[in-house]
Amino acid sequence: MSVAVLQPAVERIEPHEAFAKLADGTRVEILEAVAAAERDGELREEMPTLSFSELYDRVDVSNSSRFAYHLDQLTGVFLHKTDDGYTFTWGGERIVRTILAGGYGKSLSFEPVAVDGHCPACGESVLRAAPAEVTIRVRCAACEQCVASYPLTPGLVADRDPAEIVRAAERRIRASYDDVIAGDCPKCGGRLELDVHETGVASGDPYASISRCQECWAPFGLPVSVWALSHPATVSFYWERDVDIRATPFWEFATYLVEGRWTVEATDDPRTYRITIREAGDELRLALDDELAVTDVTRLTSET
Repeated sequence: MSVAVLQPAVERIEPHEAFAKLADGTRVEILEAVAAAERDGELREEMPTLSFSELYDRVDVSNSSRFAYHLDQLTGVFLHKTDDGYTFTWGGERIVRTILAGGYGKSLSFEPVAVDGHCPACGESVLRAAPAEVTIRVRCAACEQCVASYPLTPGLVADRDPAEIVRAAERRIRASYDDVIAGDCPKCGGRLELDVHETGVASGDPYASISRCQECWAPFGLPVSVWALSHPATVSFYWERDVDIRATPFWEFATYLVEGRWTVEATDDPRTYRITIREAGDELRLALDDELAVTDVTRLTSET
């Protein structure tokens, strides 16, 4: 007997209707008041809330009737109403974080930074991290190949010098790649749909994965070799050699491909991939299926 699986219902509101509700400074101030209470440690319960009166005391508004009108416009879209008061919806929190960080209408820049590593396309070791419109990109100065990119946000830039900005971006890149490999969209948490194709661009790894979010449509591209980077077998293989591979900047990892220490091969019928990692005569081989899930791990030592 089959059992029906109930899918969670998602109530949607037209985007223009939702964002129209923010076209008033008092409503933005209400959202900021909830965020300020969280910042100041006033909200400690699992689902933090502010009562009507607590919110009213924190917002500069002429009377309670006017305040109630604006609060009602936010409720159900950017704020949840509970028996105890008001708290953010997911969209409300994302909106107010963007507002507080100044993530709109602001041009962001910093001086280019030279970073260690090799270009996987041409093999040159002349990488530069620099702002590129709304992203920070690490490119090869010789052939202009993009090695990595990440959104350039006000929070990333605030109170950091250029080298610190690059280090912070690299940490965020790694965190987002872990989400992608798990099949979760780093931006909205939606499910990712995977496609793998041959590029022929990178030394040692001519294959790229493209994961697209089924909800927010965001695309994420990764070399297939990166799917082995966080695997426990890989982490252990390098940890035994006094290397924390999880702390190695992504663009330095490209050096392993250029030097032939990492290689990726593919076979058909069925489609599979093999990532081979070589260090000091030892080898770690990871077999991956067409969904890039690791199906087998083999270790070979120079003594065998």
